Amino acid sequence: MRHVSLVLVVYMHLGRLVFSMLPLFLVSCRSENSGLGEKQKEEVKQLVKEAVSSLIEEEPELFVKAVDLGMQKQRQQAAKAVESAATKAQSQLWSSPLVIGNKDAKLKLAVFFDPLDPISQKFRDDVVRPIVKERDDVGFFFIPVSVFTGEDDSGKEGAIPLSLPAAKAIVAACSQDTSKAIVLWEKLSSGAKKEITPTLIQKYAKEVGLDPEKIEKAGDAAQKALIENGKLAVQINIPAQLPVIFVRHPEGTLEIIPAFVKDKMILVLDAVLNGKPWAQVITASMQQEQEKAGD
Repeated sequence: MRHVSLVLVVYMHLGRLVFSMLPLFLVSCRSENSGLGEKQKEEVKQLVKEAVSSLIEEEPELFVKAVDLGMQKQRQQAAKAVESAATKAQSQLWSSPLVIGNKDAKLKLAVFFDPLDPISQKFRDDVVRPIVKERDDVGFFFIPVSVFTGEDDSGKEGAIPLSLPAAKAIVAACSQDTSKAIVLWEKLSSGAKKEITPTLIQKYAKEVGLDPEKIEKAGDAAQKALIENGKLAVQINIPAQLPVIFVRHPEGTLEIIPAFVKDKMILVLDAVLNGKPWAQVITASMQQEQEKAGD
């Protein structure tokens, strides 16, 4: 009912606006120039201002709600466009060698991430790792992009991504051993605010059982792969906030999902596998939690 009331109020004010502008439109249609003159344009602008001001004064809460609904619709439309682009380009997503879990799993998720991004690290450690230990029907395909700048000694953000050497080393390490490349990522990300030097990469590579020389030799190919990842991210127009996660539905379409905590992510995965709308499942779960908390 609240939503219906909002719509009625908004349309009521729009109706007033259209009615008040009608004489101007009639004059415009009868004129040889069919368009509004400068004076008429100013009158229209004033009428619009008055109509909006009236709506804000009479129903401020409903006006804010209307703006919020409009913004939500815009975000939904933007997300749909991103999901459509990702669906068309998904063969590139599943070609990433950096996989945690079963690469042949029925349920696949693509994760755009920055190797030094703390949220991406937390998602890897607290969500992905525990889930793949418990089930083998899911595979997380990580696509590295380098955007994390960190801070320099002066406390100002740097212009060149500090994560670029880390991303390059991780991709290069995949040519030797993917599982060890992931461990290398874990070690490199543990010092996210430190400069990732060739010496540090060599040190960590040896510790995880990788050949540093082979990583260096694979550097050019890794650089090209990162450039392609960047192009793909731009092509899909992924959101700026990483990680960006896409889940593949059984029919082949991709959908953006938030970086849920483990328990909620499991609910999402099960819902997708069973062809159910995961958002409704999550909402029901949260309502149950609130009811229990209120008891």
